[in-house]
Amino acid sequence: MNTDPTPLNDPRQTRIPIGGTSLRPPTLPPARAGRLLGIGRRQTYEGIHRGEIRAIRIGRRLLVPTSWVLAQLGLPAEQFITVGDQQAS
Repeated sequence: MNTDPTPLNDPRQTRIPIGGTSLRPPTLPPARAGRLLGIGRRQTYEGIHRGEIRAIRIGRRLLVPTSWVLAQLGLPAEQFITVGDQQAS
């Protein structure tokens, strides 16, 4: 049973076509980032508040950079777009 509160067809989590390629969103909600890292929601928020997990605060919302999560997992981030990397075609 999938207990993921963000469904896989959520537009925030789908691939976005940019310049003939498809890219993931530049940021992830903390709960999703935690799942990718193999830790729980509470541990994720605690790690953010301790400075162990990189996060961006926009108003009251926290977002974790996708590139940071991938780097922690030892995965290449070249295929992922990060804030400021978008270029006009």
